[in-house]
Amino acid sequence: MSLRTTLPQRRKLETRRRILDAAYRVFVRSGYGAASVDEIIAEADVSKGALYHHFRGKDEMFREILGEHVRRCAEQMTGAIDRDASIRANVESVLRASWETVKSDPVWPALQMEFWAHATRDEHARRILAESMTTCRRLLAGSVEALNEAGVLTRPVDADTAARLFIGVNDGILLQWQVQPDDVDPDALLAPMADMITFFLTCDDGGAKR
Repeated sequence: MSLRTTLPQRRKLETRRRILDAAYRVFVRSGYGAASVDEIIAEADVSKGALYHHFRGKDEMFREILGEHVRRCAEQMTGAIDRDASIRANVESVLRASWETVKSDPVWPALQMEFWAHATRDEHARRILAESMTTCRRLLAGSVEALNEAGVLTRPVDADTAARLFIGVNDGILLQWQVQPDDVDPDALLAPMADMITFFLTCDDGGAKR
């Protein structure tokens, strides 16, 4: 059985990619809430039928864009793990990889913040965001499990709790950076962030005792 992609299959994938790229540009330019399907159709230069063949609406497009971002970020962070390095060094490497992903697409954080706000008012948007957060948390928990399996961690750690802490610290700094870009330097905060997370990973009872 041949695994080669046929011309119609390639064209279908190219059209889907063009629609997603157009949707991203429209979301950035107009904001997710104000963006319309008609605007995305015009940006992608496709027919309405072609767009609805691939996506049921802008929510589904955003879900896929969000999923791609989470997967890309997770790949960067997982690739940053060094089995021969210390816990502290690994934590900072994973944090740095996360921020490199953010910096590689500087318009993404503003769009993500808009969707966070939208999700507080719209149940469907909330479910999309919750699904994305769950995926991100599981991938991060997998990174903690990898450190554990590599013998880097010195005690059993609840991987899910560690992942939630990582997201809380990371997204908290991201929020401050977006609101006060002139006052917040993420690079300067990587070390303190790594110290906080390392404290949880290495202290007895998850940092409850010292």
